[in-house]
Amino acid sequence: MHDLGVPAGLGDDNSEANSLNDNGQVVGDSGVGFIESYAPDHALLWENGGWTDLNTLIPSNTGYYLIVAFDVNARGQIVVCAVNVSTGNIHAALLSPQPLNINGSGSLAGLPHRVAPTLAENAQQILMRARAMKSRIGKTSH
Repeated sequence: MHDLGVPAGLGDDNSEANSLNDNGQVVGDSGVGFIESYAPDHALLWENGGWTDLNTLIPSNTGYYLIVAFDVNARGQIVVCAVNVSTGNIHAALLSPQPLNINGSGSLAGLPHRVAPTLAENAQQILMRARAMKSRIGKTSH
């Protein structure tokens, strides 16, 4: 058994691991209080000896906050629970690693392969359609 600890800087006092892949990546969440009632929750990735809050790896303008990471596969794709911050609705989402380019162009040839999880394109489209549908329903119900 290896204690992964609690991520520094978040003010959390508890953490839990939910999944481990063949690359040694662990996903889970952390928070304050009992696991069943964390407030706030942080979806986490543990790799290379440290925790990363997955919210720091997605664009800040998505309108979603990631509260728990449930699973990670060998490709580094992560299944998370995301809260729509404007409605409070909860959605499942898939984060897929994307290669980072230097200066927005070129390739990663000869450089260490670094990835940053983002919402997969199809997940972004599903969420946008759901928002649009909810908006239309809200306008017709008044």
